[in-house]
Amino acid sequence: MENSKKKPLVGSYMETPLELRDDSSKTSHNSTKGSCLDRETSTRWRRPQCNLTAYLTLILTLFVALVGGISVLRMRELERRLAWQEREIENLDDRVKQLSRLEDTYLPGLEAMPSRHLLAFDGADCDCPAGPKGDPGPRGERGRSGRDGRPGKDGHRGPPGIPGLDGRPGPPGEKGERGDIGLPGERGPPGSRGLKGDQGEPGVSGPPGPRGPTGTVEGLDSLQINRHVVFARAIHLQGIPSDQVSGMRRLGFQGLLRDWTISTNSGGFALESDGNVTVTERGQYFIYSSVLFYDGSAFYGAHTNINGKNFLKCTGARASSAAKFGPCSASGVALLNEGDKVGIVSVYPMKEVEMRPESTYFGIIKLN
Repeated sequence: MENSKKKPLVGSYMETPLELRDDSSKTSHNSTKGSCLDRETSTRWRRPQCNLTAYLTLILTLFVALVGGISVLRMRELERRLAWQEREIENLDDRVKQLSRLEDTYLPGLEAMPSRHLLAFDGADCDCPAGPKGDPGPRGERGRSGRDGRPGKDGHRGPPGIPGLDGRPGPPGEKGERGDIGLPGERGPPGSRGLKGDQGEPGVSGPPGPRGPTGTVEGLDSLQINRHVVFARAIHLQGIPSDQVSGMRRLGFQGLLRDWTISTNSGGFALESDGNVTVTERGQYFIYSSVLFYDGSAFYGAHTNINGKNFLKCTGARASSAAKFGPCSASGVALLNEGDKVGIVSVYPMKEVEMRPESTYFGIIKLN
C-alpha cells in the first residue's frame, strides 16, 4: 500500500507545470514526512521501510532526469549535424550555379563579344536567335585540386591469408676449424651399482663324510631309503571353483590359473597372488599338473611355465561338441634356481575349467 501511494507522486511531479512544481513537491514531502512520523510513533520497526521508500523515490527521480538529459543532448547533436548537412548542400548548389555561368564566359585574350545577347546600335538589348554552334575551343588549364575529404571509418578486418610455402633450405655452411682441446672436467659421481651376475656352475663335490647315527627330525617329512634319511620338500595346490554347485570357473583373457588353495606345503615354496609358485632353494624338482576343461570348443590345452617360458604343454581335441569335458595333464623334471616361478596357463583364453580339488591340481616336489 505504501509503494502504491508513492508512485503517483512521481507521475504528478513530472506532469505539473514549472510554477506549481515546488508547491507540489513540498506537499508530497510533508505528507511523506507526516506518514513517517506516524509510523515512528506507532511502530518503531517500520522506520527502515519508510527510509527505503524515500530512497527509491529519489533514485527513480534522478534516473528520469538523467534519461531526459541524455535525450536532449542527443537531439541537439542531431540538429547540429542536420544544420551542417544543409550548409553543405547550399555550398554545392552555389558551386553548380557558378559552373553553369561559365558557359557564357569569354576566352582570355580575345575581344569581348556576347555569345547570345547582342547589342543594338542604339545601345539597347536585342534578343536574337542563336547562331550555329561554333567549333570547340582549346582545352583550358587544369584547375586546382580540391581539399582532401575526411578519412572514412576503418573497414572490417579481413580473414587471414593462406600461409605461404616454406622456402628452400639454404646450402650448408663451411665446416669451421677444430677448436683447442679444453681442460679436463671434474670427475663425476660414481654410477649406480650394476645388476647381479648369473650364478656360477656348482663346484666339485667333496669326499663323503663319516656316517652319523640315525636320528629323528620334528616338523619335516622324512623318508628312509637304504638306511639314508631324505628330507622331501613338496607343495600341492588344488583349484578353487567360483561356483560351488557346478564347480566351474571362467578364465580371463590371459588364461592364467591363479585361484589355488594349498593342500600340502613342507617348506621351501611360496604361493604368489598371481597363481605362480616361487622356489626358495636351488635343486632338481618334479613338476606335475592336471587341468579339466569344460566347453564345446574343438581344442583345448595348457602350458606349464617357468619364469613365463613354456616348459610343459598338453593339448587335446574333442570328437564332438557333446563331449564337453577335456582333461589335460603334464609332468616333468627341471633344474630350478632360487626365485624361479612356476605357473599354469591355458593355451586358449576365456575357457571354462572345472576347479574342483580332485579335477584340477598342480604340484612341485624337490628331488635333491
